[in-house]
Amino acid sequence: MRQLSKQPGTVSELRTPFRMSQPAISQHLKILREAELVRVKNMGRFRRYELEPKRLKPIFDWVQYFEKFWDLKLANLGEFLDSRKKVEPKGRNKYE
Repeated sequence: MRQLSKQPGTVSELRTPFRMSQPAISQHLKILREAELVRVKNMGRFRRYELEPKRLKPIFDWVQYFEKFWDLKLANLGEFLDSRKKVEPKGRNKYE
């Protein structure tokens, strides 16, 4: 999907940066097509695959909603770990 986000491409074009066979790339694209995350345009003998960004919007919205909770939890964890550094004697770490 990252490769498709840069530009549309055929199976051959999309497999260039990867060490994967053409059938393996085709299988991945089939799954993405079935999930309606990519669309296909027939161009003569070739198929050009394009990312379908509208289908990713609900996922983006869902992740963005929970991101604020993770930011808060990670900030709290950082504060807790910083406070533990001050309490633990130097040279001793009970987690080692």
